[in-house]
Amino acid sequence: MVAVPESLACLLDEVDEDVVLAFIEGTQGQRISVPKKSEGSRLAAVYGEGIARALCRAWGGDKYVVPSCRAWRARKYADRGLPVSDIAARLGMTRGGTYDLLNRSGTQLCQSRRPWRDDRQISLF
Repeated sequence: MVAVPESLACLLDEVDEDVVLAFIEGTQGQRISVPKKSEGSRLAAVYGEGIARALCRAWGGDKYVVPSCRAWRARKYADRGLPVSDIAARLGMTRGGTYDLLNRSGTQLCQSRRPWRDDRQISLF
């Protein structure tokens, strides 16, 4: 089980998980200047009122470095049923590194995939 990173807990209290994932995907590693008030700020115009409100409440008047939170994101994507190739692309990792990351976190990968079958081909057995 991957715990919610402390640096994201304030965001998840304010906005939906999908919004937080999109915010991290677009800004991970960037350093953001957080104003003391979110209303009418550039932060609210760029990232949305919910994200701005949460950041101002927790980091107002300071700088915030957006974390990558790879383990948490990988877990969330796997829980949604995304294939490992897509998870790896979203995390900027190789497939092997993504498998290692998911295995370390104890995530069960979706095993419900149907085997590919072409109805135009006859069975040999």
